[in-house]
Amino acid sequence: MRVCRQWKFAVLHTGRLWSKIRLGGLESSPSQQRRVDGYELCHTPHRLKKILTFAADAPLDLVLAFPRIESSKELIDTLRTSNACFQIRSLLIEDDWIQNHNLDGFEFPALEHAVLYYSSPSLNMQIMKSAHRLRYFDLAQVGKSEHGLDFTNVLSPLELKLRLQNCMHADFSVRQTICSIPHLIRLSLYALAVPDTGTLTFPTLQSLSLHNVRLGCNLACPSLKELCLFHSSIPTKRDHPLILPSLACLKLEDISDADCAHIRAGSIDTLYLSHFQYDTRRSELMLETLLEEAIKPGYLHSKRLHLYAVSIDTHLLFDILRQMNVLVEIHVTGYVQLTKPFFEALAGCSLPVKSALSHAAPICPYLQVFALALRGTTLQTRPYVASWFKEAIEIRGKEGYPLKEASLQESERGAWVHLL
Repeated sequence: MRVCRQWKFAVLHTGRLWSKIRLGGLESSPSQQRRVDGYELCHTPHRLKKILTFAADAPLDLVLAFPRIESSKELIDTLRTSNACFQIRSLLIEDDWIQNHNLDGFEFPALEHAVLYYSSPSLNMQIMKSAHRLRYFDLAQVGKSEHGLDFTNVLSPLELKLRLQNCMHADFSVRQTICSIPHLIRLSLYALAVPDTGTLTFPTLQSLSLHNVRLGCNLACPSLKELCLFHSSIPTKRDHPLILPSLACLKLEDISDADCAHIRAGSIDTLYLSHFQYDTRRSELMLETLLEEAIKPGYLHSKRLHLYAVSIDTHLLFDILRQMNVLVEIHVTGYVQLTKPFFEALAGCSLPVKSALSHAAPICPYLQVFALALRGTTLQTRPYVASWFKEAIEIRGKEGYPLKEASLQESERGAWVHLL
């Protein structure tokens, strides 16, 4: 395809069009393929030099996937001699080639986003020293000689993700690493154990996600707005509850009822509970604990409730909704045998309505979104469930309690009943 001279000049002199570069990888792709997912594919130093010339001084998004190509060392040398490392804005390392090679002479003053599936002590140190603008750092591996990472030189607010389950040695200190960050705003830890060596204090932390983590020490997070616990444990000493005055969103997945009861929050806006379907009794105990905690303002004033993959008795669900009466959104996915009294409470009257009777105020009068995805329920054999649901929603609308969205789904068959 031929283009005019002006168009060709504009393309070749617009650096940001050439600033996404992928070194190596995709060896099975045709040799004539030059671009993959928006990235310029470079297998040779000659092509890399050409792309860097076109990119000029534009910030670079670099993917190192090369390893098993013969020119990998030459590609690194080309980056070093061209000083392109000073322009790298984002860095993604997908292969372990980097572990056997050093990046001496590299500095990353423009680096803002780094995802390192493989790394080396020298690379980590060079990033820590020079990447003052770093905002996101995702690390999946540390060297045996590393005892911790030092983020002291990182001046920007940082989001840190540590996924070291397959490579972390006993001498590596998670505590030393995260405490070295001047302005940590988001922290995600995966498959780690943090021993009890005193309270961890994070004055600027806004979001904390723990995935399969054993947390032995207490936390002090006055600015924390979001807490996610996925199959994790926290200290449950009665005299040292986890106090989170600014918490707005709480996500709990497959944790104990003791951990649930240990959290003390000011006013939670959004509450998620999920993955208790494998143990019906445990699911009910967890939700009963939630109901007991509802007398506290933190749960009582939640506006959005999400129950995913839970087994729940319809009477318990009704009690929860009655206690949390200011809910605006309800999303329930799981094994729920809904009964007629539940929908009557939702409507505020008996069903079906045969005469003009006075209606009581329905539960959750501020409700705007109600979404049900049922498991273990066949709507074809129990069509009255859908009719109850539809009639309850219609009555709410007529009585001045309209919903913006209402849906009923049989999740195993994918059958939806869209009401609004």
